[in-house]
Amino acid sequence: MAIIFPGTTCRSPVVNSQTLLIDSLLEIAAELQVRISSPEIQQLGDLYRQVEDDLDRLTGLSHQLSINEQHLLNDYQVFDNQLGECFQACGKFHEELFMTETNLRELHSVLEKKKFDQASVQARILTETEMLRDLAGRLKNALSVIPEHQLHYNELKPRIDSVITRCNDMNETDE
Repeated sequence: MAIIFPGTTCRSPVVNSQTLLIDSLLEIAAELQVRISSPEIQQLGDLYRQVEDDLDRLTGLSHQLSINEQHLLNDYQVFDNQLGECFQACGKFHEELFMTETNLRELHSVLEKKKFDQASVQARILTETEMLRDLAGRLKNALSVIPEHQLHYNELKPRIDSVITRCNDMNETDE
């Protein structure tokens, strides 16, 4: 005699394991979302905006710079480019993660249907797993260079401020 509970379905062990795998991938995605929104990434954005502001001020003063100050400005521009690339990459992490989460939720829906191509679903799960692994690695790399960027900024910033102050003082005495 078999007992049947209303509302339950008989799902294959493969479907159940795939569903559990998708759920665990969604949990990983949620953890990555927290890391992407971390204070370190916010700090990177603040640093980038500060360097951009300094460069805006220095651009108008470039004709007043000595050769050494011009080299410093060039170093700061290179640093700005590095920060910009890192910050833009971090911004794209949100988009990539959103797409991966969307794909995983879609796979959940596919598994709810009675008929689906098992090989196709398995291939898509593998693809999304690799996407999350790749994103996690790139995010880890981005987070690891933030302290280096901060140190480099701390080294350059006082010298940049000194140049800005000298040029501003020079402009005030010219008036």
